Amino acid sequence: MSSRIWGLYPTRDQFIPINLFGYTTKGIPGLEVVGLKSYSRSIKEKFIYLTRQQQDQIPLRRYVICTESSGQLLLDEQNYRWLELPMLILFWSLAGYLPIQRLDDCLSLGRVSVTGEIESRDISQTLVGEFNFIKPTNMISPSDKIVPNHMNLLPLEEIFKDRIGLTFL
Repeated sequence: MSSRIWGLYPTRDQFIPINLFGYTTKGIPGLEVVGLKSYSRSIKEKFIYLTRQQQDQIPLRRYVICTESSGQLLLDEQNYRWLELPMLILFWSLAGYLPIQRLDDCLSLGRVSVTGEIESRDISQTLVGEFNFIKPTNMISPSDKIVPNHMNLLPLEEIFKDRIGLTFL
């Protein structure tokens, strides 16, 4: 099984769209995060911890989550963190934890803490206008956030409704 989702990486004056993709295999069970340099290990362990907090068993498979970036990004931990929510959505979707399976046309942005707090941001129409070429049609975000006019809101509260211990900031 494979899937992909768009994440947004904030820089000083704009958001840069990042294609996130993942797949599962029957290899050695576990989670692998690729493309975030030294932050990959930290995010992997956070996702494993949050998944264990759910008190459900995920299928024993190898899960691989990757970022596709041009390499020109000024990558730092604070900005990496805004890719955590779309990566968690992708991981849990691949594991069958979420009611949404098709993420190709979805965009998300948010940080996730180990206590289950999910922080997202409003996305203005002008910021999205700069990267219309990716054409996502759905924004996965808390229902109180502003999303661009041409996008449908997929409320995070509905997607995560069966997940315990998560709060939305």
